[in-house]
Amino acid sequence: MIIWPLLTFALVALTKYATSIRLRNLRDKIRRDRSEADHLRHLLFQSIKSEEIIEKEKKDLIQKMSAFRGLIANLHSSLSAGEVKEKQSTGP
Repeated sequence: MIIWPLLTFALVALTKYATSIRLRNLRDKIRRDRSEADHLRHLLFQSIKSEEIIEKEKKDLIQKMSAFRGLIANLHSSLSAGEVKEKQSTGP
């Protein structure tokens, strides 16, 4: 009859050991997942900063492009007006 308490004790000890191993593995997995999440969060913030910088550069380039278009339009109209004046002054 003494075998049943010993067997029960051994079963409880084995269950506790198996549970502690599983718990340790789960803790390690949580640490790895947290580390990976922190790394991904860092990458996300870097991407957001890069996106903001690119958007600012895009706006600046669009403004420059608009200014150049206006300048080209003014030069084109000045050139066209100069050609008209030249034709009028030289006559047919």
